[in-house]
Amino acid sequence: MIKNTTLSALTALTLASPALYAAAEPFTGPSIAIGASLGGLANQTDTSPSYKQFVTRALTGKPYSNSDNTQDSVLPIVDLSWNVPIAPSWIAGAGINLETGERTGPENIVSYAPAVGAQSASLTMKQHTAVYGLIGKQLGENWLLYGKLGYHQAKADSKYQFSARVPELDKQQRFTLHGTGIGIGATRAWKNGLELRMEGEYIAFNEYTHTVLDKGDTVTGKPALSRVNVMLGYRF
Repeated sequence: MIKNTTLSALTALTLASPALYAAAEPFTGPSIAIGASLGGLANQTDTSPSYKQFVTRALTGKPYSNSDNTQDSVLPIVDLSWNVPIAPSWIAGAGINLETGERTGPENIVSYAPAVGAQSASLTMKQHTAVYGLIGKQLGENWLLYGKLGYHQAKADSKYQFSARVPELDKQQRFTLHGTGIGIGATRAWKNGLELRMEGEYIAFNEYTHTVLDKGDTVTGKPALSRVNVMLGYRF
């Protein structure tokens, strides 16, 4: 009985597989894509309580943390992925992508001292890579709508500097950022293997701590990236 059931299941899967592939054929298999990523990098900053006591009101009208500001930039992006059918008109996939170049966030004013003026914190992010999974639904013959979830990692240079540009007080520190990204997108496929992919993502990175002076005073940052990727790809 068990043997017959197993054989029946295998036969059903064998017969169903061609149908699944035929239904999602334009969107299955390996793909390589290149394009542009327009992103806005934000960095919510704050200072340690011991450092805040030196903040004065000399900067009336200017917030000490411009956490709502973003700095926009466009970078090249390369993507490698592989999709497989999981049900009629449904696919699942996994991939990896890489941004080449640097993104710089806004310069946030975090403090002020009469002798040296305003102090600001900024962040530059580079070597941003992501590993992701996706699930998509085919609409018609040539369109795929999908959602994605990914793990992101990037190198970041955190800079703290005084407006008076006091070299011995200015400090730059390097961190590795980790984050989770969610996104939605659409792909338009053609029979010759070409496809146009358009997607939006939001990536929240971990908090980092920048030590300002050797006294233990710190500035914390919480970066986040919103980006739109437009890529032209070929599916083999």
